[in-house]
Amino acid sequence: MKKVLFYSLILLTGLAVSSCDKIAKSFMGATTGEKVDYKLLSQPQELEKWYNTIAEQLGESASVTDEISLRIDKEEGDKANLMVSTVCQSKTDKHNVVETLYSSDRGWQSPVTKKIEVIIGNAEDFNLEDELFDLKEIPYANLQKIVDDALQKNKDETKYEYQFVKLIVIKKNTVEVDITGKLKSNGVEKEKYYKTDFSGKEK
Repeated sequence: MKKVLFYSLILLTGLAVSSCDKIAKSFMGATTGEKVDYKLLSQPQELEKWYNTIAEQLGESASVTDEISLRIDKEEGDKANLMVSTVCQSKTDKHNVVETLYSSDRGWQSPVTKKIEVIIGNAEDFNLEDELFDLKEIPYANLQKIVDDALQKNKDETKYEYQFVKLIVIKKNTVEVDITGKLKSNGVEKEKYYKTDFSGKEK
């Protein structure tokens, strides 16, 4: 079953926000306009820092997380933009979710309530509760092992000029890692996908 999110007509207010929203607003003053190293998600110390930042940003809502994604958009040289998205269940309407976005050039944006639309599968069978997970189910050590395994499985220094972790998506008992590299033969970027459960067992 596949779903998409779209903006709710009711925007968040100071009187009706979840703990996810409150925590996110504390990050709004973070430095923006800075580029990051394109290998950021490939570096354990950086990945751990962002794992902890996301856990703090989610706060109590870490127990009702729908999806987390971290994405690197590589630019010229070693510079890149980091994009982070956290989606958790809304505490004001449990049929909706709250999405908070971060980018290294803009910082944290205000949380937005979104409704869900099922586009593949029977909408009558969809239950948001079935999609949720607790971030504690995948501690940082497990996530790092999964990323390390993805890099190790797809590493090929003879074929690529460079390789890096471009995308990490965490859903219920699923981690997807996108390893991107620039081919020496023609300069084209090629993506490899690695998918496991929270324990690191490949799917």
